[in-house]
Order: sequence, then C-alpha cells, then structure tokens
Amino acid sequence: MPTRAVQNLEYMEGEDSSVSFESPIVDLEYPQRAINYHIKWDAGVRGKFSWKAAIFPDLWVSLVACEEVTYTVDGSLDHDIISLPNNWLNSGKLKFIWEPDVGGSTGSIDVAIRIAVT
Repeated sequence: MPTRAVQNLEYMEGEDSSVSFESPIVDLEYPQRAINYHIKWDAGVRGKFSWKAAIFPDLWVSLVACEEVTYTVDGSLDHDIISLPNNWLNSGKLKFIWEPDVGGSTGSIDVAIRIAVT
C-alpha cells in the first residue's frame, strides 16, 4: 500500500471531446483520503463528465454524494479540479464517462489524477 500520494500528470491526454469516452478504472483496494482529477480542455469543448462506481466488476452505478456526481463543461472555464473524498468506503472501483453536448463539442481534454492516501 502506498504511503504517499500517487500522481499521474499523463493519466489521459488528447482525448477527443466530440465523442464519448471512459476514463481508466481506479481500483479502490486501499484506503485513500481523496481521488482528485485535474481536467483541462480546449475552448470548443462542451459536455458533461459523470462518475460511476462499482463493487461487482462491470456492474456500474452513478456515484452519488447527496446527488449524482457530475461536472458540466460550458465554456466558462478551461480547467478545474474535481475532488472525490473517501470513496473507498462505499465502492471498489471508480471511473468517469465523458458525454459531448448534443450541440457538438470540439477540441481535446487532458486529465491528471492524484490519489491522496490515508
């Protein structure tokens, strides 16, 4: 089990925002304080990220923390950090799904990940 934060600045690079895609699965085998995604995108990117959780392999449900965990990219920013604390307490795996806006999306998306251990 790691004793320091695990960080990957090249977690996802150059993802095409005009099509749906999924992130790599994060295995929540060890306790962690938070999983943090730093997401940056080009000016034409429009759409929504939604996070999914699972205990059984390939049986995904929406991640809920008071309400479904989502993030909408509407052009008002060009990057943000999404922090998901203590998810290892209630699920075994985590991922996000990108869905482009129905009006279209252009440009690319890069994602860094930082897992802060307990």
